Amino acid sequence: MDSIENNRKKLDELDDVIIAKLIERFEVSKEIGRIKKQQNIEVFQPDREKAIFESIKSRCKGYEDVDAVIKIYNAIMNESKALQIY
Repeated sequence: MDSIENNRKKLDELDDVIIAKLIERFEVSKEIGRIKKQQNIEVFQPDREKAIFESIKSRCKGYEDVDAVIKIYNAIMNESKALQIY
């Protein structure tokens, strides 16, 4: 049986990956924002956002806490849109 300390170490390692990937994602979002501004495209793209959430649900098929993933992704998407405005 794993100890709390071992599991916390695993969480810390996962957090490192998550943070690095979030930073990478936000940088890509900023670049998309620059392109949208150049091409006079609205930041909010409802069809794209809907497709992303459908994809997330599909990729989480069989996972019992899909709602938790959706809530987190909702926050990520909101922050991504905010970064695209600048």
